[in-house]
Amino acid sequence: MLYLAQETEDLAAKERQNYSPILKKWNAIAAAVAALTLNNCYGHVLKKYLSEIKSITVQLIIVLQKAKRLEDILVQMVVEESADCDDGGKTVVRQMVPFDVDSTVLNLMRKWIDNSLQKGNDCLQRAKETEVSFIFIILFILKIIGSRIQYIIGMCTVSVKLIYTDI
Repeated sequence: MLYLAQETEDLAAKERQNYSPILKKWNAIAAAVAALTLNNCYGHVLKKYLSEIKSITVQLIIVLQKAKRLEDILVQMVVEESADCDDGGKTVVRQMVPFDVDSTVLNLMRKWIDNSLQKGNDCLQRAKETEVSFIFIILFILKIIGSRIQYIIGMCTVSVKLIYTDI
């Protein structure tokens, strides 16, 4: 997905530089239409990729950040190339299907947190059923919580590094 996003970004740049000036003779918003098409094609592939994802990973965060960057580039291309239109390109921008990166991350984080809480609850129920000492239960639950916090911190660290490298 990262490679596809980069290739799509490169294709948009080539299209804008090489083909749009020629096609503008026949269609004033040729680059905007090309950006819209690239956005919809990548969005379709991204949606299929996300439908196969079961849990959030660092790789997924990187893919989503790259998708968000690509979406921003394509929207900017549409806006710039259709500025001469009657409506300023608003019609074309409305036709662009958003990638919904933020809501995807939130939904996956919610699933991950729910799964983590369920594991802790299952552990507690098992401990109750087997009458294990209460101290061991607490230690095991703290171990699970600690590992989950370390995982979240690791993902946040990667996200912050990626954000700063994009700036």
